Amino acid sequence: MIKEDFLHYIWQSKKFELTELRSTNGQLIQILDFGYLNTDSGPDFFNAKIGLDGFVWAGNLEIHVLSSDWIKHKHQFDPAYRNVILHVVLEEDVIIKDIDGNTIPCLELKKRINKNELSKYTLLQNQQSWIPCERIIHSVSDLSKIQAIEKAAISRLEAKSLYIQRLLTFTNFHWEYSFLIMLFRYFGSNVNSDAFESLAKSIAPSLLQKEKSNPLYLEALLFGQAGMLNGNSQDEYYLNLQKRYWFQLSKYSLTPVPGSSFKLMRMRPSAFPTIRISQLSSLIYNTASFFDIIREKIALTDLRKIFDATAGPYWDDHYLFDKKSKAQIKKTSERFKENLMINVVVPFLHYYGKAKDNEEYTRRAIDLLEALPFENNRIMREWKNYDMPVKSALDSQGLLELKKEFCSNKKCLTCPVGHEIMR
Repeated sequence: MIKEDFLHYIWQSKKFELTELRSTNGQLIQILDFGYLNTDSGPDFFNAKIGLDGFVWAGNLEIHVLSSDWIKHKHQFDPAYRNVILHVVLEEDVIIKDIDGNTIPCLELKKRINKNELSKYTLLQNQQSWIPCERIIHSVSDLSKIQAIEKAAISRLEAKSLYIQRLLTFTNFHWEYSFLIMLFRYFGSNVNSDAFESLAKSIAPSLLQKEKSNPLYLEALLFGQAGMLNGNSQDEYYLNLQKRYWFQLSKYSLTPVPGSSFKLMRMRPSAFPTIRISQLSSLIYNTASFFDIIREKIALTDLRKIFDATAGPYWDDHYLFDKKSKAQIKKTSERFKENLMINVVVPFLHYYGKAKDNEEYTRRAIDLLEALPFENNRIMREWKNYDMPVKSALDSQGLLELKKEFCSNKKCLTCPVGHEIMR
């Protein structure tokens, strides 16, 4: 099945028969400027220019598989499409008029597309393998692979920028608080990310600042807001936390997150919410301002140390309240610290640089990704079967995005690897 992205590709690369172009109602068409692709809402190509029966028209182009998609997408009611000068379609199944009732010239491509181009596209789209280009990627140049990885890595950073924008709106552009919320989210890992984000949002930064001078009060606040101090335990440590939290709850009129939000299934004990909350408490207690620190030019080894965190002494022989376990100090691992730098520090530095129009920060974000080792997870292990060049976290972030957003959605025509295959 042909999709619009194929027609975009055909139009951009001019891979269709260009001689003696005529509209479906017989008007002679000359393409003077193909326009540029619009990646936002509105017509597909801006600032195009065509000759139509000897008259020059400047405006926008809209591309559809069927002309009736114009109606399906409700463009006939949208003023943004008033300046469409040409409707490019695979097939015209209905005559289209604009919002003012004027018939839009239509160029039909179904008899003008090279069959070889169509067969290569169909082959990629019909593949059911892990990636659409599985059978041919080994013959693709390293240059195209590197370009695909870098493009996807930047795309991943841009996607995280949208999340940071939402955080800044929520915090009224409080950079430190926004950073802390994102830090909490990634302390929760995949299973508890939403619960940890809710926990961070349930505590005002001013309150956190008040309580952070005393480790016990800080832990009481965090565990209490996580809904973990509502039981009838006789454990001395638990009772101490509970007593202090009840005082905080009354004094500050707090609303805790439901304890049921935090899950234990499919998690290693070292990543249990209890351990992560205690480690977070230790980090917050020992760090004056996370965001001020990451904006400084500091070495990677020093940046790693910022996220050195050890759960409180109680957790040396516990993973859960009231249940003793084999003694083991619960420190953040090197892999976990690298994960925080990749998913929290780098996106914030990159977004901050964009927001402040300061390339120093965006460059440092990319440099940091290139200095960090590549990630080791199920998707990355699968990529090893395809001879993809992987040296750093920049590569692994790119490959994660490539699989998630490009390969899984078969967006081959927006990928440099797909472009080389189509060539």
